[in-house]
Amino acid sequence: MRKAILSIFIFSIVFPGTMKIAVAGAYSTPARGIDTVYHDRPYEQDYSIRYYPEDKTALLRRIVSDRNGNICVLSDRGLLKPHAGKLLYPGELVRDLSYRPLTDRKISGLALYEDQFVYLDNKAVFSNAWAGACYSAHDLPGAVLLAAGKDFNFLVSDGQQLELIHDGQNLWTGRSSAAILSIQYAPDTGLFWWITTHALGYFSPQKKAMVTVFSGDDFTCFKILDNTAWIGTHNGYLELDLATHKQRGQYHRHLPATDLTVIEQINNRLWFGSVKGAFMLRADGKFNYYASQRWLPGDRVTDIAKGEDGAVLVLTDKGLGKICFEKFSLEQKAAYYEEQVRQRHIRYGFYSDYSNIRNGDISTAETGPHDSDNLWTSMYLAGELFRWLVTHDESAKQNCLESLDAMERLTTLSGIPGLFGRCVERHGIVEFKNEYRKNIEDYWYPGYANTPSSWRQSPDKEWDWRGSASSDQAVGQYFALTLIAQYMDDKEVKERAIRLIDGLTGYILDNGLKLIDYNGRPTLWGIWAPEYVNRFPDMVGDKKLYSSNIISFLQTAWHFTGKEKYKDKALELLYKDHYLQNLTRPVSQIGPAPESADKWSKMLSGNWNNSDDEMYFLAYWGLYPYALNDTLRAAYGEAIRDHWNIKRPAKDALWNLCYAMTGARDFDLDETIWELKEMPLDLINWPLHNSDRKDLQFPKKIVRQQFVTEVLPPDERPENKHNRNLFTLNSSSNASAELGGGDVYLLPYWMGRYFGVISAPEESDQGLSEKQLTKKAW
Repeated sequence: MRKAILSIFIFSIVFPGTMKIAVAGAYSTPARGIDTVYHDRPYEQDYSIRYYPEDKTALLRRIVSDRNGNICVLSDRGLLKPHAGKLLYPGELVRDLSYRPLTDRKISGLALYEDQFVYLDNKAVFSNAWAGACYSAHDLPGAVLLAAGKDFNFLVSDGQQLELIHDGQNLWTGRSSAAILSIQYAPDTGLFWWITTHALGYFSPQKKAMVTVFSGDDFTCFKILDNTAWIGTHNGYLELDLATHKQRGQYHRHLPATDLTVIEQINNRLWFGSVKGAFMLRADGKFNYYASQRWLPGDRVTDIAKGEDGAVLVLTDKGLGKICFEKFSLEQKAAYYEEQVRQRHIRYGFYSDYSNIRNGDISTAETGPHDSDNLWTSMYLAGELFRWLVTHDESAKQNCLESLDAMERLTTLSGIPGLFGRCVERHGIVEFKNEYRKNIEDYWYPGYANTPSSWRQSPDKEWDWRGSASSDQAVGQYFALTLIAQYMDDKEVKERAIRLIDGLTGYILDNGLKLIDYNGRPTLWGIWAPEYVNRFPDMVGDKKLYSSNIISFLQTAWHFTGKEKYKDKALELLYKDHYLQNLTRPVSQIGPAPESADKWSKMLSGNWNNSDDEMYFLAYWGLYPYALNDTLRAAYGEAIRDHWNIKRPAKDALWNLCYAMTGARDFDLDETIWELKEMPLDLINWPLHNSDRKDLQFPKKIVRQQFVTEVLPPDERPENKHNRNLFTLNSSSNASAELGGGDVYLLPYWMGRYFGVISAPEESDQGLSEKQLTKKAW
């Protein structure tokens, strides 16, 4: 096998504190500069531990945490406390039996004084702190509201009457004309504040008087902070200047949810509870939104309190969500996902989703064959290869080789040289069923209307394999094999990858640029021949996509094998069959086919296909670096830049770094880091609903299914796979699967590390692996 004509050269990639040498062909690295390197210092990573009550009918009213880190929940069934619980493994709210005398009392109120628990029942305010000396009787049998003031003064209320008590003495009794919702003590002024549905006021212990300072409608909650009262309503909140008793500005209604139930300040951040989750006001005026069971057992928030170690305790009608904030580096987050992948997402060496989960309980999950096992595996393999090149961690190389074995097995088990399957399974597990494709005869190949099952028994009788491989799986094969052939520092492994590239490309070429299945017919999505590609009108995306992909395949095969047949066919397609014109057509010209077009063209161009984006960007790793000449490389580079600009609003870290592969400087490093930081540790597909949020802006005209003007953070949206629409707002999924971190995080992170645009961790503070995180139980 003679060497490829394109030169292979050695270049250095400098990482902070180290020097790495990598072998590269025509790959470029991003232009360097201060603005194109992210220094990986610890940032704040949030995640949630959920707790559900043993008694599902319990009404959960109040939550506090004392100076010892103990948590107490007030419910109509008595006092509860969290038990067990860790990330991804919910705990329970169980009866608090710590103090036996409390179990017989009807506790109706709960507060903190000097960071100690203080209780309210139908007779007194009392505490187990201070050696139990704190005890003040009251005369309100129906008291449910409690606020602790100065010097062991307490204000209690049953919603109408109020009593100020101290050391068993009644210092004052009063009555409100309207039902009081809550009371708070403001230590700066020494005043007890109260709120009704229509008024905010205070009680002065010195003057023994109740004063109304502001009137309005639909008040629900409030918080006194310095010289401001934050008043929540059923439709947003307002700020009241306590010096002038006048409202500042307009109502704040551009919120994730406007029907508010709680306002609290924790760690100098303002938190809001609502009937649709909790959210935190950021310094930039936007919100971090915590809703769905990714964060909370239920969305109706009843209370919010400060927990230990910076945690925020969000009590809901269905349980407690403890939102934790840990210092992480991006590399430490990568270690977390690595552990997640290795423990739950590896099947026969393939990287796949964890599915058939029951109600989000990952202990109930199972692995099984999926249509695109090789595509996801190729992305995980590539990430592990980059990790190996950066760290020389032997486990990364072993993981990479195990996945390569699995991808090679897709070809060997088919029994047809060059043809790979979608996935494999041990014989007898998968039921072979006929596959029906409705009305496909009206579109392209009549024979696809009713075909036998694409599952076949392998010549190795212990295994079954699935045929009907498509173009996106072909892209996956090439992506992984190309990177192995280019970068792996093991001659034997490189040659294995090259043989597989040659076998697959030769199979496609020998069959007229078609992926011929076991039945002698081309697979539905495996046709790159001119008579198929050029039949489409110019605006149909498949015309551009298939042209781009097949040129990438042929160039890659020629680069590594030196076989002229691949180069000749690529040149013929580029210039004779107009594939160069097809693949460089601006993405802005891609859209719905006209009414005069055939049904197949109209069906394929009905909506923007995000899987196409994945096929483009992964295949760019064979298109741009192995261009047959500099003129073509320049044309490819412009086409890639044009495509990336269209996808830029998605802030997809992987697409940004694939674009950076061309040597681009403007690849949006900040947005890349933003997505990596915001990727949730909990990747279960919880149902989410964002379309009625009032803090979002929606476009007047929806283009390419961008349903919101700015893409949501990964931990607030339902879709995070690169081939999905990241602008999707809602999902009715039933928490039946866990997404793996191998493709969504590990690949872009280690690609960024390899390029040198993400530094190694710059502080020694070690974050927590998944195992360490899940050990943080109560």
